[in-house]
Amino acid sequence: MKTIVFVRHAKSSWDDFRLTDFERPLDARGTHDAPMMAKKLKKEGIHADIIYSSPAIRALTTAQYFASEFGLKIRQESNLYHGFPQHYLGVIQSLKEDVSGVMLFGHNPGLTHVANEIERGCTDNLPTCGIVIAQASVSLDWQDVDYNKMKLMKILYPKMFY
Repeated sequence: MKTIVFVRHAKSSWDDFRLTDFERPLDARGTHDAPMMAKKLKKEGIHADIIYSSPAIRALTTAQYFASEFGLKIRQESNLYHGFPQHYLGVIQSLKEDVSGVMLFGHNPGLTHVANEIERGCTDNLPTCGIVIAQASVSLDWQDVDYNKMKLMKILYPKMFY
């Protein structure tokens, strides 16, 4: 199976209103939740070969915790900054065939829409540091993967583990 993991950035700080939306860092809860969720995802037995992240500081920092846990490098993808479902799908469909799993880090509302494209009505709101795990048949080429060909495996979020 091909594994596709979508991760919403961890909780971000609004303390410094001089920062642009793009520049906002993680807050204390975010810096707690991101490494915790990376460990939980690894414990689920998830495998990925590559990480793509929105270049926004809060998404990129979240991705860095996961990259460290999984020993992966991050590729920044500007279309994931407030991306729509088609932007995430564009990254997925561009993957090389030797990739068996991918993690994509981004923002709401796009990621809530992505989850509901995979399985209608599965969530009203993907919480911060929420994770959507999906799979697609290994017989599909990445360019043929679409939301209607993905199966939702699980949604995880930090408050499940508090």
